[in-house]
Amino acid sequence: MKQTVEQRLGRVAAGIVETSRTHPRFTLLVCALVTILAAVAAATQLSVDTDPDFMTSPDLEFRKTNAALRTAFPELQNNFVVLIEAESGDAARAAAEELAGLLEGDPEHYSYIYLPGADPFFRDNGFFYLDPAEIEPMAERFEKVGPLLAALAERPRLATLLAALSAAGASEGGLDSLGSDGGRILESVAAAVESFNRDEPAAVAWDDLLSPAPSVGPQNPQVLFVQPTTDLSRLDPALESLAKVRAAAAAVAPRPGLRIRVTGDRAVHTEEMSLLLNEMLVAGLLSLALVILILFSALKSFRLLIATVLTLLAGLVWTAGFAGVLVGRLNMLTTTFPVLFIGLGVDFGIHFAMGYLEGRRRSEPTDEALRLTGQRVGSSLLFCTLSTAVGFFAFIPTSYAGVAELGIISHAASARSRSW
Repeated sequence: MKQTVEQRLGRVAAGIVETSRTHPRFTLLVCALVTILAAVAAATQLSVDTDPDFMTSPDLEFRKTNAALRTAFPELQNNFVVLIEAESGDAARAAAEELAGLLEGDPEHYSYIYLPGADPFFRDNGFFYLDPAEIEPMAERFEKVGPLLAALAERPRLATLLAALSAAGASEGGLDSLGSDGGRILESVAAAVESFNRDEPAAVAWDDLLSPAPSVGPQNPQVLFVQPTTDLSRLDPALESLAKVRAAAAAVAPRPGLRIRVTGDRAVHTEEMSLLLNEMLVAGLLSLALVILILFSALKSFRLLIATVLTLLAGLVWTAGFAGVLVGRLNMLTTTFPVLFIGLGVDFGIHFAMGYLEGRRRSEPTDEALRLTGQRVGSSLLFCTLSTAVGFFAFIPTSYAGVAELGIISHAASARSRSW
């Protein structure tokens, strides 16, 4: 029974090859028409969705929770998170405000910019949101340095500060009357004066001085949230916006210890997609070039090489059109299907071409060699097509939509590569 099936399939394949050979113009016309229609379907129906959240089924519990979070707090989603550090909290805050100002007024690239603590309400009332355990020691420090701050508020001059420090030093408790901050204040003022004498003006960071003694390293880092106007239909959805954030960060005035870094889910995703796009392009072109080189080395025939490569490229267009009609989008995984197709699509072209060359070496006429090659390898190609398609169809039942869509498109790739 097995032999009968193989013989029947072989005769069908031989008939297809013979019909194509005897009607070349009709065959080319039909193939060209199908290729054009597939190209139109791919161009009009196939979109790109690079959002990693939509790689899984929306029915999963965590996707439902995430959707609710998106609805409740849309401003917290898809942000660049810019971390600004400096030697003092004042310098970090000033750099963050400067960077926010550079980014504002560009709705083409940014839909939302948020610097926590920059709102005037929180500047005036932020202390009321601290825990009582934090307020009490802070109140004690304010009580001790209150006279010093009051004098500076009335007349913010260096002479006023030095006079107040001298008065504190001449008092009964000396600088200890200012509490543990006395020595820090004196050291900070001395450092500011020395910087001024070197023509490197540096402000006294009063916020840091009135806080508990800091540890070594950058103090009070600032976090700036930047939400780009992301177009998820592009392979590099926010690459230009990310580049502008980094350019603006480089334009921020230098400050002691200033360091600005960009992270966040949207920044990481954008760089991932940019890397994927570049690697996919390089891998696709490199694999095609290697396939052409191997084909020419093995076949030693320009006619067979051109026929196989054109068939491969046409099959790639057919697969893209099929994906556009049946799936309608490409995700982070399925954008790599061209590389997969090149590897899958060329092997059966090699089988047919090598079978034809073997027939020619047996002194079979060209017409007969083509027909017999279809008869000899036709059944094998069909069974391999079915087995490969079944393997890719096994991806479809998963809740991981990205893998399921890859199975659908890759099945089409395997079918189209062998249909030629």
